[in-house]
Amino acid sequence: MPKSSLHRPELVHHPSTEGVAALLFDPWPLYVAHRLNPGLPEESVAVALGDRVVAATPAVRKAGVNLGMRGSVALARLAGLRLIRLETPMLHATWEVLLEEMPAFSPWVEPLSPGRLLLRVDMAAARVLAEVYRVRVGFARYREVALLAALSARPGQVRTVPPGEEKSRTDQLPLYLLKGLGLGAHSLEWLAQLGQRTLGDLRQWSKAQMERTLPEYGALERYLLGPWSSQVNRARLPETMWVEHPFAEAALEPREFEPVLKHLAAQLSRALQRKGKAAFRLKVLATACGNLHSAARQSKVPLQQADPIYRLARLTLEDTGALGLPLEQISLELSSLRRPGVQGALWESRPQSLAVQAVAEQFPGTLVQARELDPYALAADQRAVWIRLLEGHP
Repeated sequence: MPKSSLHRPELVHHPSTEGVAALLFDPWPLYVAHRLNPGLPEESVAVALGDRVVAATPAVRKAGVNLGMRGSVALARLAGLRLIRLETPMLHATWEVLLEEMPAFSPWVEPLSPGRLLLRVDMAAARVLAEVYRVRVGFARYREVALLAALSARPGQVRTVPPGEEKSRTDQLPLYLLKGLGLGAHSLEWLAQLGQRTLGDLRQWSKAQMERTLPEYGALERYLLGPWSSQVNRARLPETMWVEHPFAEAALEPREFEPVLKHLAAQLSRALQRKGKAAFRLKVLATACGNLHSAARQSKVPLQQADPIYRLARLTLEDTGALGLPLEQISLELSSLRRPGVQGALWESRPQSLAVQAVAEQFPGTLVQARELDPYALAADQRAVWIRLLEGHP
């Protein structure tokens, strides 16, 4: 599950040189696979959700492994393929962990979609982001130009567009980069047949021509004709609940730290019930030998009772890699807090007995109920019997 162990250098911000940095973690499932498996090779890797391939390296796709292909078929198609199977909650949890790391670089963070985000930083911070996360980064005065620059960068590289050179620099970019902003393969092929190769070629067209001939024009208009914007929204920190327990003496054995986990889970449960909310994500931070180990898990069910919180915390503690080390402190953090949905009564405006009678009169014989006779009987008809709800007999 998602871990956070990145070393972030201390940054000195220079407001006078700030701009918009666009970070591309595309394709997001592939980035998550490498983040969760640090020793994973760069080539011959594909990611499957369920049993379908959703992301693959260029070398794998060139070898004939297509997106949407079954995992078993992909393994048979390419010898030596590393197929990483992920789940959607894991992708969501990793994205939330990543967003939690971004305010360390800038208070202005705007997620666009899982795997893409904008920050307002200076050039030095943009270089650090590219180096630390090994992703494509575009840096410019405007957000649209920064995204175009990021699409043309290499992983771990910052592509910069100086102020005043936005149009001249982006005019030289090849049209196929617009696939990353919504341009379809059919439209790209059609433009190539017309001799259109760069953004500058396409910008020679009038707005009316683009609207009539490009189905994707609505999504591409800002990048082609503007207006461009330098605004980046401020990071919205999610509501969280936090509890921690420092050990007087380092804990090594489960009998030493499991009661602590149960106590912390009970504390969180009481706090959730007071607020009438449930959590859907849990993060565990464990300090061992002076080092901080952390991991997070996304819950498939609402977390409000102590037992489910404890069970998820125990599993997440294993994900941190701190088990077996002398634990000095354990902290639990719940996030993705919201009020759980409640199913109300079907007929709140009238007594239930009258409602049942009205349904039975309109649909005779449809309202039945099972009455248990003998659950251990060998004959099926002797174990239970259906009775009519109104009459009270079969």
